[in-house]
Amino acid sequence: MHVFVCHAAQDRDAAARLRADLAQVGRQVALDRGEPNGPQWWDTVLSRIRRCSVFVFLVSPDSIRSPGCLAELRYAAALGKPLAVARLRPAALPPELARAAVIDPGGGTTERIPRLRDALDAFPDPGPLPQPLPPEPPVPYLDVYRSQLDQPALDPQHQLSILTDLRARLLDPGQRAGAWALLVRLRQRSDVSVPVSAMLEQVLAPGWQPDPERRVERRYWDGQTWTTLVRHEGREFNERRVPPPEATWAGDAPVPVRTARAPRASERRRAPLSKVWVLAVAAAWWWSRAWWPPCCCPGSPRPTTTR
Repeated sequence: MHVFVCHAAQDRDAAARLRADLAQVGRQVALDRGEPNGPQWWDTVLSRIRRCSVFVFLVSPDSIRSPGCLAELRYAAALGKPLAVARLRPAALPPELARAAVIDPGGGTTERIPRLRDALDAFPDPGPLPQPLPPEPPVPYLDVYRSQLDQPALDPQHQLSILTDLRARLLDPGQRAGAWALLVRLRQRSDVSVPVSAMLEQVLAPGWQPDPERRVERRYWDGQTWTTLVRHEGREFNERRVPPPEATWAGDAPVPVRTARAPRASERRRAPLSKVWVLAVAAAWWWSRAWWPPCCCPGSPRPTTTR
């Protein structure tokens, strides 16, 4: 029996422990490490899911938010694979796991191993794969596309494939900002084919788009960069004090925000002293006027008074 263990990257220690337990009961285990590790990574994952007899989902707040874990789960369900859950931390179950068998990963080895063996023996034979096979889910992580765009050369067919996938991800609010940034990177390549370039210009044409930072409802894209013109709750205004998001949103350094600097303590101490100097100069001028009247010319003897 082949067992596929699906887990988030944060739960790799629990997955390794479960893998060791499954090996003790004589089961072959395939693990998705929860993060992409190469261009062929996703094809390998889907192939292992098709070959597995049982699909085990490690439930945690991280796994139910992971695009990769959820894509793997939905693909296994579409293939009709027997599903099981192992709860690591409290989290709401996805709908596909509503009727899944439960595997308890807790307890000591003497309790855990027999319990795991009984749970696996209760699973029926998954039977043959459905024909035709369900559509393969797209790569759930944008890092794979980012590594492809880093390659020195891309043939036109590969460019078209990347463009098609990224356009589909624009419909997902959680991936839209990153997908938009990667489309901009694709357009900046010197080897972009003419048909792909024309399609990119249509997608990245100037206009109002959902705000990549989600601070407001809409932000104006001028065809090259994001601007400070925004729309929110029926109003259109200019966010002059907030820098616009970068066109290459994902992975780039943020634009530094210039803010007013508070005066230092030494500057605050010097402020009262300047007032004292002004008063001192004014007093000196008054006394000079009293002792040297305007009628007196320089060099003339000083008038005296008789007591």
